Amino acid sequence: MQPEYESAADDDGGSTNRKSEKPIFDVGKTVILVNHDRDIIDTQAVLVNPVDSYVGKYLGHRSRRSPKYWKILGTLSNPKTSLLPWLWAIMKMDDYDAYLREAVKCGVVIYDVTEPSQDRFDEIRGVCDALRARVNTFNVPRIFILISSLHSWSHTKKNNPDDILTEEEYRRRHTKPLSGTSVVERYVVASGKMTKGKLKAYVVGAGAIYGSEESPLHHWFMSAWHNAKYLPIYGTGKNFMPTVYIQDLAKLVQNIMDVPPKLQRYLIAVDPIICQQDQIAKAISRVLGSGRVKRVSEEDIYLNKELTTFQADQHLLDLKIQSAFAMENFNMDFAAEDGFDSIINKVCTEYKQSRNLEPLKVIIGGPPASGKSTIARQISDLYRLNHFTKDDIIKSTIELLKETAGESPETDIHGVDVEREEVIRKEALQVLAEVDDYLGRVAASASAAEQSDVEMEMEMEGGGSPISNQKKSLTPPERDMTKLSDEVFIRLVRWRLLTNQCQNQGFVLDGFPENLNQAKLLFAASDDVMEAAEEDADEGRDVLDPRIVPDRVVILEASDEFLTQRLQSVPAAQLQDKHKDKHFAKLLAEHRELNAVYESSFLYYLDLQEILYFPIDITTGDGLLMQNIIGKLMDMLGKPRNYGRVNIFCLLFQNINKRLSLTFEEEEALKNAQNFEKSQVEDAEKEDMAMIESRELEERRANIQQWMEKLAKVKREEFEREEAALVPLRHYLMAHVVPTLTKGLIDVTRARPDDPVEYLAEFLFANNPGSLNTTLGEHFPNAGNHLRTIMARPADDSELEVLGQFREACQDLLPPQQLRNDAYLLRWVRARDRDLDKALHMLRTSLEWRKKNNIDSIDTEPIPEDFNNFFNCHFGGMDRHGRPVICVPFGEWDIRDMLDKGRKDGLVRFLTQALEILDLTMQEMYRNHFPYKTALQHTQFSVIFDLKGFTYAKLMHKKSIDTLLEVIRLYEANYPETLGSAIIINAPWIFSTLYGMIRPLLSEHTVSKISIYDSKEATWKKAVEVVVEADQIPARYGGNKIDYFPI
Repeated sequence: MQPEYESAADDDGGSTNRKSEKPIFDVGKTVILVNHDRDIIDTQAVLVNPVDSYVGKYLGHRSRRSPKYWKILGTLSNPKTSLLPWLWAIMKMDDYDAYLREAVKCGVVIYDVTEPSQDRFDEIRGVCDALRARVNTFNVPRIFILISSLHSWSHTKKNNPDDILTEEEYRRRHTKPLSGTSVVERYVVASGKMTKGKLKAYVVGAGAIYGSEESPLHHWFMSAWHNAKYLPIYGTGKNFMPTVYIQDLAKLVQNIMDVPPKLQRYLIAVDPIICQQDQIAKAISRVLGSGRVKRVSEEDIYLNKELTTFQADQHLLDLKIQSAFAMENFNMDFAAEDGFDSIINKVCTEYKQSRNLEPLKVIIGGPPASGKSTIARQISDLYRLNHFTKDDIIKSTIELLKETAGESPETDIHGVDVEREEVIRKEALQVLAEVDDYLGRVAASASAAEQSDVEMEMEMEGGGSPISNQKKSLTPPERDMTKLSDEVFIRLVRWRLLTNQCQNQGFVLDGFPENLNQAKLLFAASDDVMEAAEEDADEGRDVLDPRIVPDRVVILEASDEFLTQRLQSVPAAQLQDKHKDKHFAKLLAEHRELNAVYESSFLYYLDLQEILYFPIDITTGDGLLMQNIIGKLMDMLGKPRNYGRVNIFCLLFQNINKRLSLTFEEEEALKNAQNFEKSQVEDAEKEDMAMIESRELEERRANIQQWMEKLAKVKREEFEREEAALVPLRHYLMAHVVPTLTKGLIDVTRARPDDPVEYLAEFLFANNPGSLNTTLGEHFPNAGNHLRTIMARPADDSELEVLGQFREACQDLLPPQQLRNDAYLLRWVRARDRDLDKALHMLRTSLEWRKKNNIDSIDTEPIPEDFNNFFNCHFGGMDRHGRPVICVPFGEWDIRDMLDKGRKDGLVRFLTQALEILDLTMQEMYRNHFPYKTALQHTQFSVIFDLKGFTYAKLMHKKSIDTLLEVIRLYEANYPETLGSAIIINAPWIFSTLYGMIRPLLSEHTVSKISIYDSKEATWKKAVEVVVEADQIPARYGGNKIDYFPI
């Protein structure tokens, strides 16, 4: 559908709250911005993309509750998503340009890329570009928040394994190759920094998100809910797996929206306590499953069909990381303050609620032969519930208790919580002991009565043989489990119903509880539940256990005559023993007698506790399978609360409603057909699952193969590009280098010097046609003496000797890495004209200064935004010696203004920081931004100072001059020999006065590298071109370079 076009809002360019005006956004409409010269913004609008994702739904819902942001707009990743009630409008992306024009109107734009995709990355860059393109028209700053993952930290190295990473280490994080997550994060952060506060862009690195839907951890929750014997742990399970509760993530994002941080652009969202993978799996298994976990190989996680490759990587991530900024600066309480384990019960409850997995608890009562078991079996099959008759639950529970009590706690090889296993085992033993004790007392009483009868019989018979008398007296009576007292019976039932299996899937109780006492014992709350529910208890009612209280109670009703007739229509082969003529009458009489007194009946307890029950007259039942009654019950119970296929449920429902009254033979034929159909469906499902698993395995293998082919293709293309780039390079070398080099090699073979490489270097410097020595000499008279210093190696044997001595003297001062770095050591040697003592003293003084002022960590300190804006400088390209060129618009710097504000220390610290990070930034530029790399180790840079705008007022300010002199002294003392050349352009006549103050502070080496030019553009452009080619510097400095990078 094409978007509808409307005119822009009121003339002042902002949104208003007047009811007479239409809002900028309407549900189902897209509004196109018509006036491109003014800012149209709805400050209350929040765009969430996508809003129907796991994260998007929670972020949008929480933002909706904010009084500041209440218009929640969103895009849908799935068009079939049902309309969210709190969503104010849906934005369609059919017309991408129209979407971008609407996005810039929102006060906040939130993008969720916790499931990364290259298409999404391109889309995010497009939105950032659109916001930056309109930033000059913004009257109100926009906020852009990218919800990302911590995958960009996956390969980050730590100096100490016990160190905890925080936002301060953001710049040195590393990810795996071919990952676009880190690139798009940097793009977002950079987009915000380039707009002077008009676009506030933030990246939130989130751990594996859990809560309600449990997207990354869902496979563990689902396996535990299905009563898997073990939950898998991949590898050792000792990796620290960063996680974050979804509500805590939403709180953090809400804080960013309400109070945007001024300097911090990257924030981490993780639980305050990071748990290991096995701790998380054990917590889920303990609360929802068997309590056990099993270690499997790491490779198996990529074969898990429930996990994407990205989610598998999340499970194997090993990061000790902390949300330091949020905990220190945001007004928020983490729900997971004490870690994942502290809220696991709450999380499991949310998981069941969000996926409609809360257990369905049903009780079906009624007289004998009323069809309780027939109905219960069908309901349990349809809803996949646990079905228990009185006899079944006693027998199966005792078997389960014996199995539990007989197991010894396993070692941690399977991740078993030994203490918990022992508690469960002791509880099982205690229940068994109570059953055995009661049955023992019953058996003893029965044995005494039997012994009395035997003795009486012997007396009447006049004695007997001793052996026969002994046999009669020693025959032990069999233990009848149906003779359990109400207390012991309900003890067994409660133990069984409180197992995770019944608490997950639910249950159907068939024919019990039978009286008030059993119901009271069964539903009564335990001590721990009692304490939690005492405040909410109603006067006159018992505190009930919500884990056992039924959702539906169905009471089947029929007359004795109808029940008798119903049994007569059932073939004798199908009748239970208790329903045969000789037993049924007695059984029915006992039931009527049990319920004759209303005050002691089960129904009285239900009425007393205000528990609804539904009486159903079975005389209207259609056939022995009672299909119409089943249909009523299904309408009453609703849809299944279970994992499963809805179509199978519907099919069964239709089959039941179509059943007619059948004869016994027809019933048998129908059952056989159903069993055959069921077996066919199960076989088909197994085949389908095997096919799906095989297909997914093949897909994963194909993906791995595709990735390997893509990697090989990238390497091949890179090699081909390098080879193609070498073609013009070969022509260049043949034209300009090889002729002189050939002459030099011939001269070396003729002279045969002791140091042929040194001899060849001297020859090339001396005989290069169009030599740079001659050209530079016109502008830098002493530059020839320092040409070799751009190469980080000794200039001659004398300097080599001094270098060795200096290295030996610095053994106790420098780490091994710097001791091996000739480039670093030569700086100090050359700064003091090879005077060993002076160079050593200079180095000692500098090291003390660095330690005192914490210089080693200065590069991680946040840069004040006002300094970054007013004292800007940037990298151009490379000069003709391969040294990076720095362009400094010094004339625009307003040092006086900062000093008048009392910020001298901050300014000096800022300039020191710029010097310190210069080397790291240069190395990064070599690696990432330039098409060629030099084999030389550069320790110097070239700089162009533009003094355009430098005024007399700036010169004659004493504080400015003092600060400038202080920085120059600092530079000369701690960063020697880092200047390759300096060209000062547009120098006014008053600059000579300032230079006269500065020159005594500079060494002769430094002075020889400085050239000063006035505002005659033709003159200084020619000088700049001698040192730097035009395509390596911006137009302002005489070049034509477009892309350059701020320091």
